[in-house]
Amino acid sequence: IGQRAYWLHNLRLAYLTPSGDIEIAGWVRNLENKIYKALAFDATAAGVVGNIPGDPRTYGISILVNW
Repeated sequence: IGQRAYWLHNLRLAYLTPSGDIEIAGWVRNLENKIYKALAFDATAAGVVGNIPGDPRTYGISILVNW
């Protein structure tokens, strides 16, 4: 149930308007789309060894408005 050490890289780029009222950002989590175990457990007494994978690459846009 073990795994080698790994790094996850995230990226976020943002633009803030000169007035500071609006921020627009694009972001990516797990930039390299690394496959990893977020949780693993050994319940061999019950006949179960489980692995729950981590999230794949996700991305999106955020808009923040201050007033």
